[in-house]
Amino acid sequence: MNPSSKNQTNKGQARLGRFQCRTPIALAVALLALLGIAIQTRAANGPDTWQGGSGTANFSLSGNWTSDSANKPPITGDSLLFGAAGANGAVLNCDQNSFSYGGITFNSDASAFTMGGNPFTLNGSIANNGTALETINNNITLGANTTISLNSGGGNLTLNGNISGAKTINLAGTGTLTLNGVNSFTGGCSVGAGQQINFNNSSVGGSSGNEIISGGTIDNTSLALVTLGANSGTWAGDFAFGGTSPLFFGYYQTMSGGSRTVTVNGSMLALTRFLSDGGNGYSLTKAG
Repeated sequence: MNPSSKNQTNKGQARLGRFQCRTPIALAVALLALLGIAIQTRAANGPDTWQGGSGTANFSLSGNWTSDSANKPPITGDSLLFGAAGANGAVLNCDQNSFSYGGITFNSDASAFTMGGNPFTLNGSIANNGTALETINNNITLGANTTISLNSGGGNLTLNGNISGAKTINLAGTGTLTLNGVNSFTGGCSVGAGQQINFNNSSVGGSSGNEIISGGTIDNTSLALVTLGANSGTWAGDFAFGGTSPLFFGYYQTMSGGSRTVTVNGSMLALTRFLSDGGNGYSLTKAG
């Protein structure tokens, strides 16, 4: 036999072998296509806008989200936007399990929504750009430091669920944030000029959390005595106490940056531990 023809035969068999190895894969792909089974890839995250529908107000129903949403229904990691309530009303049900959201925004025309349902992780901020009170009853895990931006025209926010995570809550804008849950987040929170936080539960955060008060107003609107438990605090500006119900600081507080004036508008604001000036000779003045 001619050696060259033998080599050509071997090469042809090798090519045939490679073809035969690939054939089952090609057949499998063709079979999936015939059966209408798509090979899915993960969609990109983006903003999803609520429109409501005629059915239940569940997050998992695609008809509740506008056609220009990045995904309908949302996938984990998307951010959520809310405007005027649709036909199914303003009581929303987060029925998606083990989800994280990149942020929650209530637009300037937003209805007064009440959100409930499953817990979720928040990896972004919350903004209320409208004039309605927005209420979130879900338990929230902070996956990132969170800024809550509120509108002075009545665009306030109430968080009734329990907040956890090793992150901070920072208040922006000039609205009011009310914390009603048994919270364990350890990054602390801050309130500044023109802002108000209502501490309506003694569990404001974990023991490593630090409340930074650089202005604004703090209050207890629970109609019962609240003692802020294991949280230290920094008084970095003059501030007011709303005086709805008694509020006690249960841990050490420190004046920072100068002497401080605290305006007490009613009820009782008390220190159960000492107030430090860091050895700087600052003074404390009570007004009101």
